[in-house]
Amino acid sequence: MNSSSKIISKPNVMQRHHPTSNALRTNRIGSLRTGMSLLEVMLALMLLATSIGVMAQLIGIGMRAAADARALTRAEVMAESIMAELTSGAAIPTSVMNAPCPYDVRWSYSVILEQTPYTGMVLVLVVVQQADTTKMPVQYSLARLLRDPSMPIPQDPEEVETSSSSSSSTSSTSSETSS
Repeated sequence: MNSSSKIISKPNVMQRHHPTSNALRTNRIGSLRTGMSLLEVMLALMLLATSIGVMAQLIGIGMRAAADARALTRAEVMAESIMAELTSGAAIPTSVMNAPCPYDVRWSYSVILEQTPYTGMVLVLVVVQQADTTKMPVQYSLARLLRDPSMPIPQDPEEVETSSSSSSSTSSTSSETSS
């Protein structure tokens, strides 16, 4: 075989189709170039900066919403505690306006008593709010019907008779044993 036949039988590398040849671009002159243009890089950076800015805004909104939810939960717990004291009789239900909260001095509470159409019942409204007025304060209200503290507790006539008869039988028993 002669050397000229070997050259012809070899395939030309530039003519063969490569899978990466689509990624190669040509400029106006027709030469091949790789990479991205300055405009493409600037557009990609602008898109990245915009999406980072939007994400930062969303994170800020989420943090404010979480802080508001935490403050509202704190107000709810304090209002429930104050109402529990009034309901259990540990504190006498009286009207109070903007008193410092005993659980946290950064909060204030009010107790409002209103008469109801029900005899012997009063509507108790407990309002807990942040004492800081520089921003929009968080406020929570809780209302319940309670027994009117100004009315005496009615006693059942049977209980009165039972207690008086047991005390008289006790006194007669004690007098018999001493004789």
